[in-house]
Amino acid sequence: MINIAKQIEYWLGSSASNIETAEILVASRKYIEGMFFCHLCIEKVLKALVVKQTGDIPSKTHDLFHLADISKIEYKLDSLSGEVKDEMADKVRELTGYSDRSEYLGREKVHYMRHLC
Repeated sequence: MINIAKQIEYWLGSSASNIETAEILVASRKYIEGMFFCHLCIEKVLKALVVKQTGDIPSKTHDLFHLADISKIEYKLDSLSGEVKDEMADKVRELTGYSDRSEYLGREKVHYMRHLC
């Protein structure tokens, strides 16, 4: 059996360090690198939520939307289409994959990434 409190403390502590790093990088105009650390921060917060909700160690995934689903975050749904219509869900969806793709992003994404951080 895992120590849930220690797992949550680990994920949140690591997340806090990642957001500090992201802020430093963004302030230094290193937006792509900052986005990578924004992704890590959110990933680790979601993993803390997974631990809290499931009582288990989170899977080794970087997919933020998948982690959000496992952590049982509820989204607003469009009443007609049934599609997710939630600003946070949209941001999670857009951030998913930045950990794998951040080094390949072109500079045209820099302006867009500023508002996500």
